[in-house]
Amino acid sequence: MISKHESTRILIVDDEELILDLACRLMNHLGMQAEGVKSISECVNRVREAQYTDAPYHLILVDLNLSFGGAGDELPKRLTEMEIRVPMLLTTGLHCHPAVENCRELGFCGVVHKPYSVEEIGAAVKQALSTSI
Repeated sequence: MISKHESTRILIVDDEELILDLACRLMNHLGMQAEGVKSISECVNRVREAQYTDAPYHLILVDLNLSFGGAGDELPKRLTEMEIRVPMLLTTGLHCHPAVENCRELGFCGVVHKPYSVEEIGAAVKQALSTSI
């Protein structure tokens, strides 16, 4: 388990309400402030707004397959075009997908496969937060 990081803000992007709720609760349980959105567009808007405050996001967890608002693997490019740099983890239930195989080249710190355990997501988040971008 990660140590408490109550000032660490995490934005979670998933279009499945149950998974989004559980992921936010899990991050909160790990001592972080988690918020959830259901689309890439919502994510971009939240990150852009937060960037100019004293409470930016420290990490984004994004699902690969979203029903609306763009695919998760588009997020690094969209944020880079806006000159916004936030570490990102890709989450997915897929094991054989070009985005999974090339996640680092796309701009992600790594991939967390669903369903993930508390230990798996905790370790991935800790690693991503320690990544210098």
